[in-house]
Amino acid sequence: MGFRDIACFNQALLAKAAWSLCQQQEQLWASTLKQRYFPATSALHANKKKDSTWAWQSIQSSMDFVIKHSFWIVGNGTNIQTWRENWIQGMLNPPIPTVSGDYQTRSFSIIVLP
Repeated sequence: MGFRDIACFNQALLAKAAWSLCQQQEQLWASTLKQRYFPATSALHANKKKDSTWAWQSIQSSMDFVIKHSFWIVGNGTNIQTWRENWIQGMLNPPIPTVSGDYQTRSFSIIVLP
């Protein structure tokens, strides 16, 4: 086929599969992977398992690439896990919350540190 860099081509195909897994969760292959490997979370936050298939390990290895090169469109915020995901543009890590307040008056505020 004339591909010059097979490793780069492979990474591109795996990233495409990872992106499709995140975006099209209603497809049969995506729902099957979700039921088996990450039933309680999203594909972005799935834990690595030693007994997983080679295909899932390969797709999961490209999740870091997808996370690094994508961003959230917040919308109504129902799909964002605020303290786990990097949803603020320009930040390399998710914000860290700190709580300050007065226990006697029971007034508290959450401060987000960059």
